[in-house]
Amino acid sequence: MVALLAVPMGIQNVVIRKVGGINVYTTFVTGSLVKFAENLSQYLFWVRDRTRGRLRSRLPIVLRITPRLITFRRAALTLSLWVFYLGGAICGGFSVQRWALLAMIAPFALLTAIALYGVFRPLLPPSEEW
Repeated sequence: MVALLAVPMGIQNVVIRKVGGINVYTTFVTGSLVKFAENLSQYLFWVRDRTRGRLRSRLPIVLRITPRLITFRRAALTLSLWVFYLGGAICGGFSVQRWALLAMIAPFALLTAIALYGVFRPLLPPSEEW
C-alpha cells in the first residue's frame, strides 16, 4: 500500500511545482516552512517600516495595501499548504485508526486524480526552466 502512494506522490511532485508564480513543495514540508518564514518576515519588516512611529494612524492604510503585496500573498499560500498538511495528518490519523490499511485508498485516489488532472490540464503553461 505504501508503494502505491509513492507513484501519485512522485507525479504530484513533478506536476504541481508552481502556484501563484512561486515554487511550492508539496511532498516535503520543510521547503514550504522555509518559504513561509521568509515571506512572513519580509512582510513584517515591511509593516514595521511603514508604521514606524505612527502605528495607529498608518496601520489602516498598511492593512488596506496588504492583500496586494506579493510577500503577503506568498506567505498566505505557503501557510495554506501547512494547514492542508495538518488537516491531512489529522484525517489520516483518524482514518487509519478506524479503517486500518483501507484508509490509504482515499489519499491514493485523490493524489492520482489531482496528478492526472495536472498532467492533462496544467494550471500554468510549461516553463523553459527544464
